[in-house]
Amino acid sequence: ILELYAGSARLSRAFAAQGVAAEAWDVSYGSANDLLKEGNVQVILRELRSGSVCFLWLAIPCSSWSRARRNDGRGPGPLRDNDEFLWGFDHLGEKDMAKVQEANRLVKNSCRIIREAMKLEIPWVVENPKTSRLWLIPQMQYFLKQGAYQNEVHFCQFGELWRKATFLLAWHLNDFGSISKICSGTPGICSRTGDRHINLRGTDAAGAWITRIAQPYPRSLCFRVVTKVISSLLNHQPMG
Repeated sequence: ILELYAGSARLSRAFAAQGVAAEAWDVSYGSANDLLKEGNVQVILRELRSGSVCFLWLAIPCSSWSRARRNDGRGPGPLRDNDEFLWGFDHLGEKDMAKVQEANRLVKNSCRIIREAMKLEIPWVVENPKTSRLWLIPQMQYFLKQGAYQNEVHFCQFGELWRKATFLLAWHLNDFGSISKICSGTPGICSRTGDRHINLRGTDAAGAWITRIAQPYPRSLCFRVVTKVISSLLNHQPMG
């Protein structure tokens, strides 16, 4: 399997623990993993075409697409909106404009990779927060029309202290929809534990987004993903 934007690579390690060869890519590992570079994108495309990849997972960076950036005086303002400026406001400063343009390029490169996987009938999943503006772009709407389907998971239902509602957009995977698990508690209260969720809004004392602590996938979610993907691949009953 191939995991792009893998971060801690917890999902890849979960696959490897079940005897499945897994390759993790993340820019934090070095420039050879930077998918802003066309040469690296071509490496991925060649790997897909080689027939060695049976599943693709993409956790496309969401920071500039996040609705956590808002005009509330608690942190930086938004870089996009939901409509005319979905690809970025035109009044941004140099630093923010560069961040938006880089994020846009990553998304477009990721969509090229996804289209190639679809051409080759390789199952894939895209992960992003439920509220991410990434889901609004035309490319994601196109994938939905091509049979991709959204699955909602809340991290608190997999053992974490925060809710973190997340969408997993899946294509060509049988029964992956049963992975969905949603917190049904009253606002701010976890239905699994009865305790209050940790609030992930704002920044910490060092100015880092608090959402960063919730980036790694819950271990039990990784196990569930691995189980569902392996079952689908072994049964050869794809959806999408």
